[in-house]
Amino acid sequence: MSESKTEDIGLFEKEVILLRPKEEKSATGDRKVKYITECPILGSLTDNIHLSAEVSEAETETHRFIFTMWNNPQITTKWMLKYHGEDYRIDSITRLEDDLYVKLECAREILENNND
Repeated sequence: MSESKTEDIGLFEKEVILLRPKEEKSATGDRKVKYITECPILGSLTDNIHLSAEVSEAETETHRFIFTMWNNPQITTKWMLKYHGEDYRIDSITRLEDDLYVKLECAREILENNND
């Protein structure tokens, strides 16, 4: 079911690059997913959140944001976004306005070793 929320396309001023997954098979039969640049796209970016947590002797920092854009029915949570040169996974997709727009919840973890 779609959420009902009016979007102002004038706010679609942030550019991200869509990364499409492509599964490849090596000579040994191992399968690996590569991400292929699909296209740049404009949308609105909100809730840019940075969270930190300490795990064992390493600290993880999570960057999260919500990206709203025109709907593209091909995009799934297997795709990724590139924003400011960094890759973000798509954790969830919410359809808005009878599938006219989508809201992508994205995240990226950074693991830092504290043994310096």
